[in-house]
Amino acid sequence: MVNKFDVAAFIVLLAFAGILVGVSTQNSAVFEENNHLSTGYYFLLTNDYRLGTSHPPLTYELSAIPLLIAGKEFPFENQYCKDFLYYGCAQEFLYNSGIDSKLFIFLGRLPFIIIAMLTGLVIYMWSKELYGAKAGIISLLLYSFMPVILGWSALIMTDFSVSAFAFISVYFLWKLMRKSGIANLLLTGLFFGLAMSSKFTAILFLPIYLSIAIFWFLSRKSYDFPRLKKYLPKKLRLSEISFIISMIIILIIAFFVVWSAYGFDVGSYSSGAPQRYTDLVYENVPDNFQNTASFLIEKMPLPAPSYFVGTSAQMFISATGSKPSFFLGETHEGSVWYFHIIEFLVKVPIAFLILLAISIAMIFINKKNYKNDKLFLLLPVLIYYIAFVVIVNIGSGIQHVLPVFLFLPVFMGRLALSKQPLQYLVYALIAWYIIASLLAFPHYISYFNEAVDDDKGYEYFLGANLDLGQDLKGLSDYAKQNNLDIKLSYLGTTDPAAYLDYEYLASPFFLSWVPGFAHSEKDLEENYTESCGKTTGIIAISITNRESVFMQNKSCYDWLGSYEPIEIIGHTIFVYNITS
Repeated sequence: MVNKFDVAAFIVLLAFAGILVGVSTQNSAVFEENNHLSTGYYFLLTNDYRLGTSHPPLTYELSAIPLLIAGKEFPFENQYCKDFLYYGCAQEFLYNSGIDSKLFIFLGRLPFIIIAMLTGLVIYMWSKELYGAKAGIISLLLYSFMPVILGWSALIMTDFSVSAFAFISVYFLWKLMRKSGIANLLLTGLFFGLAMSSKFTAILFLPIYLSIAIFWFLSRKSYDFPRLKKYLPKKLRLSEISFIISMIIILIIAFFVVWSAYGFDVGSYSSGAPQRYTDLVYENVPDNFQNTASFLIEKMPLPAPSYFVGTSAQMFISATGSKPSFFLGETHEGSVWYFHIIEFLVKVPIAFLILLAISIAMIFINKKNYKNDKLFLLLPVLIYYIAFVVIVNIGSGIQHVLPVFLFLPVFMGRLALSKQPLQYLVYALIAWYIIASLLAFPHYISYFNEAVDDDKGYEYFLGANLDLGQDLKGLSDYAKQNNLDIKLSYLGTTDPAAYLDYEYLASPFFLSWVPGFAHSEKDLEENYTESCGKTTGIIAISITNRESVFMQNKSCYDWLGSYEPIEIIGHTIFVYNITS
């Protein structure tokens, strides 16, 4: 007999996928998507991972499967590609070689829509197992209509894929600790490996797994493998040994999954790194350690050497400086401890915040013992927040705490256990939540909740919390509908010429379509600054550029402050009609 709740879950997942497809057709390629797509295609064609060492290859390669099927030619002889400079290489491949970049960006997003649906299915199953089928539907609705998820899950970006795979691995770890079983062991290792193959920050989940397992083990001491037990000597037939062995097996499985993502490549550190990386290492090694460094870099064999290159590069970046964060009208070097708290309070729908408060209150009201189950849902949120915010110190966007928005819906499934009249309030809040989400379509990246005017979101946050260059298509549609000649200052790695004819206005130097493009500040001319004189006409400018966040000239567009925009596209591109 067909379960009505399973049918309802299927319908919700279809609606979720439909919204994601709709968003994907409306959003132009956001920051880094075109770089990831072209780099993934290069990886699939060459098994050479030096073009993109910022992240492991899995996300890149998944996005590039449609390109591989289509058999598009890659500009291997382009100098940017030969020098492993992926901004310039992506510009040449996607915008200068005649391929339909918009089509392949859309097709490249489809694998991540599938991953998002799989994640939704796991959320439904986990909540259903914990609190019942009605809870599963509540959790799935909270996930499927979360603006943060709708904004980030269907992008060719590493943030959602690492979050999804790590979350699913914790689900199977939960099943493993409850019921044991070889299948749960293998699936925990598999999905942890997929997370590690998606983004280097997946390593932050290792202390989460260990903490959860240790707390669970100490509180229950019932963990064992019947099949494993019979192969062990009697003295070792203890749950402690089974526990330790299973953790080791999970790590071994994850290692081989990561290695397979690199095509089981074996080589020296230098074989997996662009020359400029090894030069940088030698420059920072004391003279008396140069010979040792030479052996480690040039001769010592490593599995998946590019993985070690990327990991060391990210460690070097973290050790030598932090990215600035922009919020509440100020620029901060690195993050501050309350960045993600404020972010959570203004980027998450108010109805969700109220429902979360009710869920937490129910822990104390409902005396039913879910102590160990809560470990798997709340401990990851706490540890990940502390590890990422305090240790990694990044405050560039809500995408860095995406795992929170996977664990919380499962935890909030307990709302199904509420009694009347509280249950009526819960249902009303869920309805409000869904309606608010639908009204925000398709502007989920730039979404702010009801307490904030979306067009004033820049007063709270800039960067990835608002403007990733996603509204270029919206600007193109607006210009065509009104027959406008546009002067454009744009923040994004998409070449605007793919969408509209425009007259160039000063934009950040590191964008590959910008005249005089440079990969880094050291490649700029001495005392470089943008030419930012006043001009007339129809001016379209990304709000991040208007605020001069990434401009060398920090007063570049201050003169626009005395004008009111005639249109705001998707909350991120401000359009002015300057007549004099």
